[in-house]
Amino acid sequence: MSWAESKREEGVQAFARKTWLRPVWRSGTLLLCLALLISGNIAFAQDKEEGPSKPTLLLLPIVVHSSENPGYLREGLSDMLVTRFIQEDNFNVVRVDDASLATTHLDRAVEEGRELKANFVLFGSFTRFGEGASLDMQAASTAEGEQGATLREIFVHSGSIGEVIPDLKDLVGKVTRFAIPQYRPGSAVSQGGAAAEPGVNLLDLQRRVSALEQALPSVGPAGAAPAP
Repeated sequence: MSWAESKREEGVQAFARKTWLRPVWRSGTLLLCLALLISGNIAFAQDKEEGPSKPTLLLLPIVVHSSENPGYLREGLSDMLVTRFIQEDNFNVVRVDDASLATTHLDRAVEEGRELKANFVLFGSFTRFGEGASLDMQAASTAEGEQGATLREIFVHSGSIGEVIPDLKDLVGKVTRFAIPQYRPGSAVSQGGAAAEPGVNLLDLQRRVSALEQALPSVGPAGAAPAP
């Protein structure tokens, strides 16, 4: 084979290799694009599954009207509410125990909620009269609505003391539906086990709640509250 024929043969082979590699390169590029697209969709799906972060709910001390030990009742009611909110696991609950911050006034409650960077605030009063009781609670958003109005809802539970205490779970459900539009009963806003607020001994809290629930129905109008 002459030198000219040899060069011509090399050129033909080089052209053939380029022609063969071109679809391979294009296929590799296509596969890379598909891989990036799939990984992006997976990341988006994971973010969607995680859902929005849980809103923060500020639980203010409850105003107690009773001839019995108001501090005992106030702490017990807060214990029971915190326990139920933890079980539902739809909020980051911030509890305030300073009795001087107990209020039934919307403006003051919302101001406390904004100061502590909470999205919602729960506040109200508990009244004990003879064998009866009334729990009057309000949930309010700390964000300003139209024309500066504050979005809120009022919840009233009354009856015998033995009827009001079981209604606390219903109250938690109503507050959740008020605060979280996408809430569906039986499913938490975010997946995972319920976590107690920082500094809460859950086992101790459950014992205190159990003791209070057993003691309250048996305490008469003139009886003294059990020691905490």
